[in-house]
Amino acid sequence: MKKLLATTAIVSVSFASVALAEVTVKGSIEQTINSRSYNKAANEHKGTGSMGQETNLTVSSSGELDNGLSIKGSFRSEDGSVDHSSIKVSGDTLGFEIGADTGSTIHTQINPTVGDSVWFVTGAQGDDGFTTYEAHDVQHIGIDAKLGGMTAAVNYAPSNNGISAGDSNKTDAGGSATEMLLKGSIMEGVNFLIGQEKIEAANSGGSEETEKTYQVSYSAGQFALGASIRDFDDGDSTATAGTTDEVTYLTATYAVNDQVSLGIQSVTAESEGTGTSATDEETLGISLGYNLGPIGVEVMYAETDNLAHSNADDVEGVQIRTVYKF
Repeated sequence: MKKLLATTAIVSVSFASVALAEVTVKGSIEQTINSRSYNKAANEHKGTGSMGQETNLTVSSSGELDNGLSIKGSFRSEDGSVDHSSIKVSGDTLGFEIGADTGSTIHTQINPTVGDSVWFVTGAQGDDGFTTYEAHDVQHIGIDAKLGGMTAAVNYAPSNNGISAGDSNKTDAGGSATEMLLKGSIMEGVNFLIGQEKIEAANSGGSEETEKTYQVSYSAGQFALGASIRDFDDGDSTATAGTTDEVTYLTATYAVNDQVSLGIQSVTAESEGTGTSATDEETLGISLGYNLGPIGVEVMYAETDNLAHSNADDVEGVQIRTVYKF
């Protein structure tokens, strides 16, 4: 009991030495209206429609420790459930962070777009879901270093324990994950991101998974371009038909004026194996965005050929999306 009281006292003193500068609350409300038309070899149907909503509310605070280091803490509620948490201590060049769904990650795209990524409109392959899990999304330790105009970052997750892991004695939920990346600007208007993530085999066995990404974007005046490649190796020597092993993503945008923007996106997902379930999946989308200050309205039309690598399984989609931020 005395040991517990002593520990509590130490913790209390530690937190008392933090001078909080501010507490902020921000959020967003996203609404979508979606419509898809399918042309599947076995089941042709049209007019599939739906509406979707996503709400986000983030609370954050920042301050300074007695030793001069900066500290920041935050958590975010998405659709009523906490999906992000973070405590980060940083200096001029180095940062140390513990949390979930936080920090730098290879599971993002620096490609410029108008509106959502095109794969959300048709259900095509994109930038997510290739590995068993992602270090960035679960409870992990992150370290980042500023290198001039660049940032190097490493994330390590001992196992697949998500944001709900509140117990201090959690059991191992699978193999560990290590993520490394380098991002930044190499010249005016040119940005890049390269990185790799490895997922170790789980306790029950399996193969080591590896995902790599190479991305670059360029902006000049009203135009912006982006290109990225995402490569996945499931560690299995057998080529499985219908399994994506590489995604190439190309985008371009044009700002007509301060309110109106146009965009185009192209995605090619290459498949392992051979046969009718190993056809490359190809997606093309065009979009129009209108900015009204705190709220934006976006309309996108997209087509996907060979959905999920199945020959002649095609889909068309339209999405109307509004995002209000406060």
